[in-house]
Amino acid sequence: MLALDLLLQGIVQGAIYALIALGLTLIYGLLRILHVAHAALFTLGGYIGVIVTNETGSLPLALIVAMVSVGLLGIVIYRLAYKPLLDKSPL
Repeated sequence: MLALDLLLQGIVQGAIYALIALGLTLIYGLLRILHVAHAALFTLGGYIGVIVTNETGSLPLALIVAMVSVGLLGIVIYRLAYKPLLDKSPL
């Protein structure tokens, strides 16, 4: 039973790493800019999820709030940091 638990935990952890790598690959592939705050946004989403779960006791609400808040922060970062860089010439 312990081996099955460890296997499932390894699969879940690997899936989390795969999602982070997929996000970095998509951002770099589309924008050609390395997003160095990517891990910080994932961490922030986790903290928001834990706080909302502790305050409300609702995991589905925490997932929704964390995804929406980090998504909105991503839009703000794009508009304030990436858009000005992309609008300028490379030289």
